[in-house]
Amino acid sequence: MVTAIHMKEGIAVLQFAGESAIPPGSILRTYHEFALTGRTAVCDLEVVRGESGLAAAVARPGSQLKDLAVGDQAIVLK
Repeated sequence: MVTAIHMKEGIAVLQFAGESAIPPGSILRTYHEFALTGRTAVCDLEVVRGESGLAAAVARPGSQLKDLAVGDQAIVLK
């Protein structure tokens, strides 16, 4: 789960509840959780830097960073 988001110059720094590091080049897909409609994909991100519990990522084509929100779920696709 995304616990904090900081955006600067086209890069989003995502903070996660866990301490795992996500390696650079990984693709993240984020989802909003809705009580009645289930999961809705928000955007795909490419990790450019990863540390323990943090990942700096840029939006993939067709996605926008402004769509991210604290509380989103993120899964690693690749």
